[in-house]
Amino acid sequence: ANEGFYCYWPMPFRESVEVKLCNTTDGPISIDSVRIEYEPGPVERDMCYLYAVENSLTKAGETYHTILSTTGRGHYVGDLLYVQQDFNSFYILEGDDVITVDGAITQWGTGLEDTYNGGAYYNWVVEQPDEPEGIRPQSATRPLNGILYVHREEGIARADQYRWRIADCIPFSRSIEVNVECRYGIDNSEWTSVGFWYQLPGYLEDLDGDGDVDWADFAEFAEHWRESDCGQCGWAELTGDGKVDAN
Repeated sequence: ANEGFYCYWPMPFRESVEVKLCNTTDGPISIDSVRIEYEPGPVERDMCYLYAVENSLTKAGETYHTILSTTGRGHYVGDLLYVQQDFNSFYILEGDDVITVDGAITQWGTGLEDTYNGGAYYNWVVEQPDEPEGIRPQSATRPLNGILYVHREEGIARADQYRWRIADCIPFSRSIEVNVECRYGIDNSEWTSVGFWYQLPGYLEDLDGDGDVDWADFAEFAEHWRESDCGQCGWAELTGDGKVDAN
């Protein structure tokens, strides 16, 4: 059990789902077993899908590394961020996180390691001996945040961190952009992230199942929201006939 990997993110699907394990290395990887559990049942129209995106950057003068940039309606639930440079300095961890929601900056952090609740460069400077992992820990994992691997020696500095935003997820109605400053890393420093978010399906989908996307799908979308508890969907009745339909 200690050598296993688990994923507890809800992944609703309406028609089908496919799960793959992909080996992107040059060598073989031994897998003893895999177990997938699911619960069949109805999926409401307003239930969000789970999304994840991987972004990589080799810094060459850039100011920001983008973890997530998307449009739509949903909520951001966290990320993994890996940083490394060929230089013995944790100054690379000074970059602030900047989150822009619906066109307005809603969060501007105070430093990369602070964002992941690991101040003082994950206890590698201004050492706090009362921390559970001790001073200069190689890793420190907690339920919602932590450092998977941190190391610094002559010619290298590396930190792999994560944060899950469960109770403090960040909702967005039109768009969201999650950036972290990479200005404090040296040129050719490497930044890799995986951002996770939930998002409502847009009306530009085949919602009525007729094989194409047209105004009837928009009507299906609008009718759903008119009947929901949003209370602000009167705009969907555009023709004055007292009903929301393809007209």
